[in-house]
Amino acid sequence: MRLFLGFPVPDALSLELIGVRDQALQQMTAIRPLPVVAGNFHMTLIFFGEITEARMEQIATVAEQFCSGQSALRLRLQRGHCFPDSAGRVFAAEAPLTSGLSRFHRLLQEALAESAGRPLRPHITLARLPRAFVPAPDIPLDLGYEIAELCLYESEQSQWGVRYRVRRRWPLTASSI
Repeated sequence: MRLFLGFPVPDALSLELIGVRDQALQQMTAIRPLPVVAGNFHMTLIFFGEITEARMEQIATVAEQFCSGQSALRLRLQRGHCFPDSAGRVFAAEAPLTSGLSRFHRLLQEALAESAGRPLRPHITLARLPRAFVPAPDIPLDLGYEIAELCLYESEQSQWGVRYRVRRRWPLTASSI
């Protein structure tokens, strides 16, 4: 099974992001972008890829212990744009990396004995692009985002596309940062 840890997107924020996504898609109709359904909106923290059931249980045990001592995190989505740059193949809402999120990510990687992968760039994918689009839309945002739980997601492929199913969830329970 293909698993990753990430943060869910609250319904109210999803509604805002649907508007941002649709605004961008209107500017890119020539390349036929594929919108991400709101039910799949999330912010990936650590991607594991294909793992065994035993490894999933190890991850769940560590995540449960880790999250009980962690505080809710606050981010501000500041920009909707092609990601990771103007030639990117996704359109995403991006937030600057905060010290709190950076520390949370690093400590969780250490607790899971996960090697550091790509640098964390907090974003929520809103659409996938078959090719780069120039000039790419760049939409200023000011959307607050409180991260109050961590989820273990499974990426499932079906005839209707990819679906991200929550396998486990853990609240961030310490007092707020």
